[in-house]
Amino acid sequence: MLLSDRDIAAAIDAGRVLLDPYEPTMVQPSSVDVRLDRYFRVFENHRYPHIDPSVEQAELTRLVECGPEEAFILHPGEFVLGATYEAVTLPDDIAARLEGKSSLGRLGLLTHSTAGFVDPGFTGHITLELSNVATLPIMLWPGMKVGQLCFFQLSSPALHPYGSAVNLSRYQGQRGPTASRSHLNFHRTRLEDWDGLRVVVKDYTVRATWVKLAMAGFLVKREVAAHFDSVARDFRQHRRVGIDHQLAVP
Repeated sequence: MLLSDRDIAAAIDAGRVLLDPYEPTMVQPSSVDVRLDRYFRVFENHRYPHIDPSVEQAELTRLVECGPEEAFILHPGEFVLGATYEAVTLPDDIAARLEGKSSLGRLGLLTHSTAGFVDPGFTGHITLELSNVATLPIMLWPGMKVGQLCFFQLSSPALHPYGSAVNLSRYQGQRGPTASRSHLNFHRTRLEDWDGLRVVVKDYTVRATWVKLAMAGFLVKREVAAHFDSVARDFRQHRRVGIDHQLAVP
């Protein structure tokens, strides 16, 4: 259930949801506006040949701080990490979602790429994934409204909220824009070869097959069936090494 402005205000007044600092004027009909902090993380692309989420790349980003009256210039096509000025704390039965501001979206500013969901139990500043998809640079002023938080009431309290011992909770208590920590619990499922028979047939092979079937009748059909049986036997012997078989009809 999405919380309305009166429910949001009640949850904040009761101390169940914490926003620090909190200004009642930031509450919207079904969300709370959040502001941009003065810290940013820019990518040092020259330090690594590629980005690998399975390993730590400590020098991939660099922290930048803007002055009180200084804007951060986000150029077209650039991607940086920012953070909300507000620190957020959620109870174990309320989740939140960060959304962008419509007015900024119409200028080409994307507030987050994928990480808009905030788990129940989370506490800390929310890292923003800022992208400029416009054709001109965008000036990002610290303290400006940059997004809005929507709050959702869970059907029941989370069994293991964010920050509990069961979860790694890599970003609990984060301050400012926090670089990816995906290497701490990187998961990769090793995909086994599927049990079907994968046969790659080119267009010209298909056409040639139908012509030969039409000309030779059942004799060619029997030869094709025998060829399939041979390929299938070979596949069963080598399926663990992931061999693709290409049908070549004589």
